[in-house]
Amino acid sequence: MMQNDKTFRIFAWFADISLLLCLFIEVVFPHTLVSQASLVLFFCCTALLVLQQRRVHLSWWMGVFALFILWSAVVSFGWAFDRSTSLDMIQTMVITTGFFFFLYQYLLLRANLRRYLELYVISALLIVLWLLSREFTLDWSTTRLGYADGIHPNTVGMISAFAFGMCIYLAGKKWRLLWWIPALVLLFAVALTMSVKSVALAGVLFICMLLVRFPRKWGWKLAGILVGGAAVFSLVIFTDNPLSAGVFSRVREVALYVLKGEGVGGSSTERLSLIQAAWGWFVQRPMTGWGLGSFRLMDGSLGLYAHNNYLELLVSGGIPLALIYYAGQVGALLYAAREIRRSKAEDKENGFAEARRLVFVFCVFLAAHLVLDLAVVSYYERQDAVFFVLLFAAARLLRLQQDGALNRSAKFSVSCDFLPSRKETNENR
Repeated sequence: MMQNDKTFRIFAWFADISLLLCLFIEVVFPHTLVSQASLVLFFCCTALLVLQQRRVHLSWWMGVFALFILWSAVVSFGWAFDRSTSLDMIQTMVITTGFFFFLYQYLLLRANLRRYLELYVISALLIVLWLLSREFTLDWSTTRLGYADGIHPNTVGMISAFAFGMCIYLAGKKWRLLWWIPALVLLFAVALTMSVKSVALAGVLFICMLLVRFPRKWGWKLAGILVGGAAVFSLVIFTDNPLSAGVFSRVREVALYVLKGEGVGGSSTERLSLIQAAWGWFVQRPMTGWGLGSFRLMDGSLGLYAHNNYLELLVSGGIPLALIYYAGQVGALLYAAREIRRSKAEDKENGFAEARRLVFVFCVFLAAHLVLDLAVVSYYERQDAVFFVLLFAAARLLRLQQDGALNRSAKFSVSCDFLPSRKETNENR
């Protein structure tokens, strides 16, 4: 069996370590030679795994990204506000697509998606500990975790929130109490970033992962969690206490602005002005846009991105670019739903229930990020935009495992999720 193959285990461990380094270094040393070297190392280790297993996996999402890059290039040469900026962003997207391609190979050849969750949690924990070790002397009532090291606190907060949700899921297995240790550290990091989005994300993922792990009588559990959450929310928002005056001060500002119209709501006013400016530029060129990354150079942008991924794409490449991008996102959800339904129909002994549950977990992560896209620009960020690739891999792996198609073939083979599986081909014959 492949999993018992000693050579495979060695190559897999090399790939694991290179991915962990890549996830960590890409955040703490972004846009440096060190981060580029970590990417190359991961590419090389995964390529060795491909050669050792003599298999490469293709997917239709790769065609979607190729079309995304192609249309972006057409806009850059035809209508870009600043061609050099647009072409630089296209280069970034090419590298991001390369990372997604090799990650897809790693996930399917490693055939252990729990290992990816573990690596993501470990990398997030290392990022948090790295920042805390460098910033522990700062005043946390006024300073947000990450700013002193040039890392946006929202980035740290969202990575920590997603890793926190993964810890809740992982805690359902053996050594389950062990995963609560990084979960608490990551939750503490979310608070220190003072990111409203990250706090909300951590809360939503906490509820969803608990219900995924313990689905029985989920109605009563959900009601209890919501009541407890409402009590904590009221305590933080509507009373004066150390939390509301400290790490949750920004959360309180935004909540009071939204609920009562009090104050300025942190950065809410600025974000609304960016959204209005982005919409104004979009309606001027709804079909072509102005080129990738161009909005931050235009009037009304304040030198920033639109803080809304949907509008950022509409400004960058018009309606076609936004439709291309989100076709891949929505397509991943539909593809996963089809594979879950097919697996349930064929799995008479319920032997793949855990694999289906893991696919559903990645559905939750992607759905959460689609909502987050209303307040962030994520299309070019490797760790932010990766969740649809993870979902494709989880759904494809479920199909391959159920078909018994993970064993190595004698010759180099290609697996495609847009072609009939081996089992379907044999049945048709």
